[in-house]
Amino acid sequence: MQPLGLAAGVLVNLRIMGVVLVAAVVAMRCVDVVSAGASGERRRVLATAAVFLIVCALTLYAISPALWANPVTSMIDAWQDSSNHVNNPVELYAGIAGHTAAMPWHYMPVWFLFTTPPFVVLLAGFGVAHVLWRSAKAPRDALCHAPLRFAAMLVGLTLAILLAVVLLVDNVYNGWRLLYFVYAPISLLAVFGLRWLRSLSGSALWRFSVPVLAGLGITANAASMASIHPYEHVYFNFFVDRHTPERLGTRWTLDFWRHPVRHAMEYLLQRAGDGTVAVRGRNRHRTFFVRQQLQIFAAKDRRRLIVKVDFADFMISEYEAKLHAATSPYARLAPVVHAIRVYDNTLYVVAASPNRRALLALDKSAAATDPVARDMFDIHVAGRLLIYVKEPCSMEDIDKTFLLQFTPVAVDDL
Repeated sequence: MQPLGLAAGVLVNLRIMGVVLVAAVVAMRCVDVVSAGASGERRRVLATAAVFLIVCALTLYAISPALWANPVTSMIDAWQDSSNHVNNPVELYAGIAGHTAAMPWHYMPVWFLFTTPPFVVLLAGFGVAHVLWRSAKAPRDALCHAPLRFAAMLVGLTLAILLAVVLLVDNVYNGWRLLYFVYAPISLLAVFGLRWLRSLSGSALWRFSVPVLAGLGITANAASMASIHPYEHVYFNFFVDRHTPERLGTRWTLDFWRHPVRHAMEYLLQRAGDGTVAVRGRNRHRTFFVRQQLQIFAAKDRRRLIVKVDFADFMISEYEAKLHAATSPYARLAPVVHAIRVYDNTLYVVAASPNRRALLALDKSAAATDPVARDMFDIHVAGRLLIYVKEPCSMEDIDKTFLLQFTPVAVDDL
């Protein structure tokens, strides 16, 4: 149990929801205590459970500096914070833009269904059905028969976590990335489903065909992922219309990881030749992430890439039709010079950077009411107050403002 306790401690450190696995292991050990015959066997089971908990707790404490001062209170706070994320970004879901805290209950299940390989979903469904059927048919086996009990634990944990998120957590964002840790048990359940399907017939042809079809599914999915390399994180399955030009990006937020920002910066370096180039994000928030990406470049390239808040040469931005389409009133102010595309949809663009003063001089009232303009001009609405950040604004202001949840550093009356 020592290796399992070590792994469980690391898991809880990564995601607080890992305590659910710890609870499941303890519950299974309790079942073993009840089903054990001799008293010596019960003591052995209790000893292994105690070793598991001690190793898990010590590992978690050792690798989590946040727990060192007050471990109990810190764990309680972490659990409470897990369902009350400070981050509440605006995302595009099924064609509707809104804050993730206000998304409907089906936000996470739909993201899971549309971004998981269909054959994995199908096989996992078969696996869950088979485990539930066998458990209902022989409840004692589900508790005492090790392979079935393991499968039943996977089903219980996965369904419990998914239902808890759907029913209790009010702010899951960035698709279902906060729940990626459940993909491992889902994959194992898909294996159970595959084995069950293969056992349905004694025919040699059937037993040969089932794994071959599964292999074809894996191959087809690998080919689909390879076709969008290096942007595999934007993967959608065929349940979604992926190939109508610019449709996918009008219905779903395509990028949560900002991986294309690096490639946009590499394009600018190539474009600049041996010279320097000043670059910024679409707004202060995104400029922070541009600066983050700068750290992975070699020192000589970092000296050539100058990240600025305003008056930059170029702007790196997620594609936004209202801003970058040829029909946009802002297109002539920020003409696109380079586009990064996936699935016939524009993911990111490099555009000539507009001057914020010039933009605001166009039509302040329009800028105040247009959400795209507000985002681009760093205008924020708080109640009935319209505020925007004065110039000049330094990179230090960006860092400070980002950490303070983008609180404006100055207020002015438009």
